[in-house]
Amino acid sequence: MSTGYRAVLRLDNGENSLDLVVAQLSTWLVKKLRGRARRQFDTVDFRKSGTYVLDDSTSMRVVIANSDADRSERLLVRFTETNSAGTWTVSAYAFSRPHLKRFQQTLVVEAALEGANESDAARLVAPPNFVREVLESAVVLDGSTPVYGSPRVIRATDVHEVIDAINDPARTVSVVVASSFSPDLDDAWKNAVANLTSQSVGVATVFVVTSAATAELQRELPFSHRVAPGRIRTFLPGVDLTDPEDGFKHRVLGPTTLTRAMSNGRVRGPLPAVHASVARRRLLDSDLETDIRRGLFLLDRAEAAVLRQERVEEQVITSKANLGDAPTNTPRTNSAAAPLEWLPHLTSFIRRWLGRPSADDVSSELEAIDLLITRQRAEAEVTVRELEALQESKSALEREYEAARRRVEDVELDAAIEAAEARRAQREARILRERLKDAADFGALFVEPELEDWDDPESVQELLSRITPGETNHPITKWITFHGDEDAALEVQGRDPVGRYAAMFWQYARVLHDFAIARSEGYRGNVHQYLSDDTAPAGFKCSPQRHAGTESDTVLNNTNWRKERSFAVPESVSDTGRLEMMAHFKPTHRDTFAPRMHYADHPSEPGKIIIGYIGRHLTNSRTN
Repeated sequence: MSTGYRAVLRLDNGENSLDLVVAQLSTWLVKKLRGRARRQFDTVDFRKSGTYVLDDSTSMRVVIANSDADRSERLLVRFTETNSAGTWTVSAYAFSRPHLKRFQQTLVVEAALEGANESDAARLVAPPNFVREVLESAVVLDGSTPVYGSPRVIRATDVHEVIDAINDPARTVSVVVASSFSPDLDDAWKNAVANLTSQSVGVATVFVVTSAATAELQRELPFSHRVAPGRIRTFLPGVDLTDPEDGFKHRVLGPTTLTRAMSNGRVRGPLPAVHASVARRRLLDSDLETDIRRGLFLLDRAEAAVLRQERVEEQVITSKANLGDAPTNTPRTNSAAAPLEWLPHLTSFIRRWLGRPSADDVSSELEAIDLLITRQRAEAEVTVRELEALQESKSALEREYEAARRRVEDVELDAAIEAAEARRAQREARILRERLKDAADFGALFVEPELEDWDDPESVQELLSRITPGETNHPITKWITFHGDEDAALEVQGRDPVGRYAAMFWQYARVLHDFAIARSEGYRGNVHQYLSDDTAPAGFKCSPQRHAGTESDTVLNNTNWRKERSFAVPESVSDTGRLEMMAHFKPTHRDTFAPRMHYADHPSEPGKIIIGYIGRHLTNSRTN
């Protein structure tokens, strides 16, 4: 079960987290459940630990872990539902600790999807609806930053709230700042931002800055951290406004990407989940505060005890059914009727196993011993199964550790390659500048800044909007077009919190763009020659190590793997609507996910190039 959502809500000391979660959760479930499940829900007792089967597809577990010593109350409510999309679990942990000076009332909400990996869970699991209701009905602070259930409108007199939230060193949620275009669009902008951030409820505080307040906000922020009109910026925790390089990690969503996802005034498709993924993943990966870890541990331990007791009771019933109960019509005999030579042994036996003197009714005493032994046998069988499950879990953790170790090695390898490329480029730039100085060609020393249209995109979504035909009028589409599966490309977005892959794929698209222009002007080499031959025409280039002109023989000789590299193209290119694309770019050299960009020359229009695929590494001998 992979957790895809977690919200940590610190409530005002005047609230009671247990009462609040029971009230809001109950309201949510009454609306959600139907038929038998709703009727069974009426039998749930939130003051007693136990499991409730509501119907064939839904169940609830209530776990209590209170402490009389410090008057602490702890409640876990875990709701599980199975439908056509999988098995979903929503867990609400509530802690009430009135003896503390701060953080007396805390609520932790998690949502998980069985069988999904971490990336897919963060993308597919939505915030439970009752979280918004909790945020609307109670005061919730993260550090000193309020957490709202819907976007907070900021006018000129409120700009300090945004600055304070951005600078709050104690916050763990993200701060999303959306600057409006103009006064007449303020209301529509607020609605669009609300749609966009619907998957960020509980993990981000969202500010919608009116157009009248945008100029004031710009004055308060350094250039590296500004939020221009029509942009939406996500400030992660730990902002340093004094460091220009810090601005790089706080990503900006541009108007082109947002407009592309709009339909009838609403943000549609995967963009809300993609936009929320960085904030949600960061909270899931962050260390929880000590008091929260302690509370979760105590409730999880109490839940394990509840589950164990339920398994034992089930096993007792099964064991008694398998062994058969003693006949109930057998005449009872008292101890006086038992043979005298048995009596001392029987008395000792009963005293040893029941811990009390033998009564006159030997039959009832033996039944009690039989139940005791059956229960202990059941506990032993449950323990064996638990040990087997622990061993499986240990093996899975060992595999995860080994996979994580390999990923670290992959990252180190990529970093080493990029560092070597950077050192090589810096050396060449230094030598060339020195030669220009020696030649007194000082005008050539000036390097024009990159045009905005050609800046690195902030996300894979923005990359797609630039290279997809018909979406924008970006000049790159004169030579380069994308016809691939957007969902496969957006999967990369979930692995790309700071836009590294988006920037690298954009560089490769620019390589193809300049190559296409060079070829239209008479160059006869292929892309790999263009990258590796010093005599090739000047233009945008990357390291030849990042490019493969074809696949390995292993892939080429495997029919299924070749078919996997056949991608959709316009019918003007291929009558079948598909074309094999073996040439590809590779931003990372290893890693089992290792995203790739596959492309092919347009045969009917010399110079035109089609990108057919951006996504995870396709099947080969390493990934298979």
